[in-house]
Amino acid sequence: AFASIQRALREARAGDVILVMDGRYQSTEAEGLCVVDIPGSPAAWIVIRACPGYKPLIVNYGWNAFKIIPKAAYIELRGLTITGNRANVKLAEATADGPLTIKDGKPYWGDPLFNGNGITVDGRKSPSPELKPHHIRAIGNFVFDNCGGGLALIEGDYLTVEGNLVHNNAHYMRYGGSGISTLDSVNFDNSPEHKIFFVGNTVHHNRTFVPWAQIGKISDGNGIIADVNIQKKDPEKTYRGRTLISNNVVYGNGGGGIVVTTSRAVDIVHNTVYDNVQSPELADQGWGDIFIGGPKPGSNDVRVLNNIVVSRNSVGPFIFHSSTGILAENNLFSGGTKEKI
Repeated sequence: AFASIQRALREARAGDVILVMDGRYQSTEAEGLCVVDIPGSPAAWIVIRACPGYKPLIVNYGWNAFKIIPKAAYIELRGLTITGNRANVKLAEATADGPLTIKDGKPYWGDPLFNGNGITVDGRKSPSPELKPHHIRAIGNFVFDNCGGGLALIEGDYLTVEGNLVHNNAHYMRYGGSGISTLDSVNFDNSPEHKIFFVGNTVHHNRTFVPWAQIGKISDGNGIIADVNIQKKDPEKTYRGRTLISNNVVYGNGGGGIVVTTSRAVDIVHNTVYDNVQSPELADQGWGDIFIGGPKPGSNDVRVLNNIVVSRNSVGPFIFHSSTGILAENNLFSGGTKEKI
């Protein structure tokens, strides 16, 4: 047995299962608790999971509880309880820190105590496209009270987020986080099939109370968002696979329940979505419980099928703008005053 998950990962090889036993695993470095940069293989995934019958607690005071970076592939996180620093943060302190870009004469990107994510997949520093993270699964985890996003998946492919409970994240970060998000998904291969899956999750009360520093306003705090897989500046890099968002229960979030922004080939199917757009700033802008759009030309090829969506009075259950190829069939929409279908 090893004292830390990071040490176990240093010893791990393809096919190994790291069983995390009871205890409090707390980050001591600003980067966070655990950086994953090793590959499994298609027939031999590396699994980090709670030991059966045990309930370890992972507490993040850094930028990420788990950060999955270039070279990582065929990695699974299962049955873990991952919590953050939300209970120890004061809104006024986080708000004051949010716009600072220089501190002590140096570039400043924020205090990790206000911005820490639960699980991050981040391929942005990959030296080559083929080394970006791919084939990553997060299954049956509890991810809550992180000041940053719950699960933030950036520049990866073949991503599965299934059966997780994700709540009360993103309250104090300066980067406009959400409960579950993808951003700038990349093409591990050229398959047009479903490759990103958000399935069977319960996602609630994720919200931002600190303005997104880039625009100086409250934004996001969504339940689930597929964000920017259309690359307008370099169309060859536009994501070719499909994203499936299905059988989730999404409620009480500050932004939209399910949001698609500047993205293509997304299927929103069999979800229950209600009482979102709790942030008055976003309600005033007309966000919906299912909200599809982005700067022109917005999103396209989005299918909204067989969902139950109940809206608060000030917003609509289903709103889209600046988008094309939107198909909505067999949904039950209720409530709101700004419905557009």
